[in-house]
Amino acid sequence: MAHFASGGIPVDLNAKTQLPGLYAVGEVACTGVHGANRLASNALLEGMVFAERLANSIESKEGANDPELVEGSRLQKTSFENPPTLIIEPLPEVKAYAKRLGKIMWEHAGIIRSADGYAQARVEIDSIPSRDIRIHHRKLVAKAILDACAKRRQSVGGHYVI
Repeated sequence: MAHFASGGIPVDLNAKTQLPGLYAVGEVACTGVHGANRLASNALLEGMVFAERLANSIESKEGANDPELVEGSRLQKTSFENPPTLIIEPLPEVKAYAKRLGKIMWEHAGIIRSADGYAQARVEIDSIPSRDIRIHHRKLVAKAILDACAKRRQSVGGHYVI
């Protein structure tokens, strides 16, 4: 039942957040359609519905004139029957570093968390080389997550702070 209290980023019916130019759909969004549940089929269904609503909003006359959208941006329509493919075979060390980052984040920013764990995670993350842009970006995201964890000291149902 804890996942019902996990929240999400509040959005309107077109997936627009309160921050100019930021939209959210699926796991990260809180539409109110399914309460605060962020898991499994609810988020999948919401992602499908609200992603389409967002795309239609952006493509509409109103969306085209929205000053929050980046000038010249275009949304490419795809279908679920024929999704775009992108094949990247990471180097073995990139896979290893990505796995190591995941393990660090699970151990220090997973269900049971602590301030000491956040500090330890930062040290471990800094020890991972950033030669590959994919790892560099993952490290940036991991550190942003750790910063957010440190700011939220109370439990909201998805984790426990010790």
